[in-house]
Amino acid sequence: MWIVTAICAILSIILLSGRGSFLIAGYNTADKEEKAKYDEKKLCRVMGAGMSVITVILLLCVLYENDLPRGLRWIMPFGIFGVVIFLVIATNTICRKKVPGTTPAARKKDTFMTKVTVAVLVAIGLLVAAALYTGDVNVRLEEDGMNIHTSVIGNKRVEYEDIRSVTYEDDMDVGRRTGGIGSFRIQAGGFKNSEFGAYHLYSYTDCHEYVVMETV
Repeated sequence: MWIVTAICAILSIILLSGRGSFLIAGYNTADKEEKAKYDEKKLCRVMGAGMSVITVILLLCVLYENDLPRGLRWIMPFGIFGVVIFLVIATNTICRKKVPGTTPAARKKDTFMTKVTVAVLVAIGLLVAAALYTGDVNVRLEEDGMNIHTSVIGNKRVEYEDIRSVTYEDDMDVGRRTGGIGSFRIQAGGFKNSEFGAYHLYSYTDCHEYVVMETV
């Protein structure tokens, strides 16, 4: 992540200087006719501004090691998608040259395509936000065992006869996730830490107290 953040910072500096148009996807492969519709320096600086915001967002995530305070947890999905939407609008408005003789039909088509692109990006952003900020973990005790249900990866069945021990941990390092899901709402699936090695975790992300079961 430090390397990615550093690369983004370097790209931001290059683009903010008004150079580096060859780095802009879509523009670098466009023909001369299409490129002539844009103010190249302005396009580079707008892209550089957007990249700078993304760099700051990545830096925050690196500094907090993906354990962002609750008040900042919106910044990763909404911040980046906000930047993308801004870039889509800006590159199709303020970065375009006013070409004499452009027909109303052509202008209307460009406006329509911009609106469609923004609508699609907003829909994607809402889906990502829903995945990151929703989900529940429920435990249902039955006669012979318990069902641990998560709204994302399904059920985990534990038979009572397979439980060797049950302990309480009030300050456990969950380690790193090896499978499943790790969102701002829940953590569920395969994890690995120095205390248990490979194990399964089903909890809310903000939990600091855990019931630990050793099974056969």
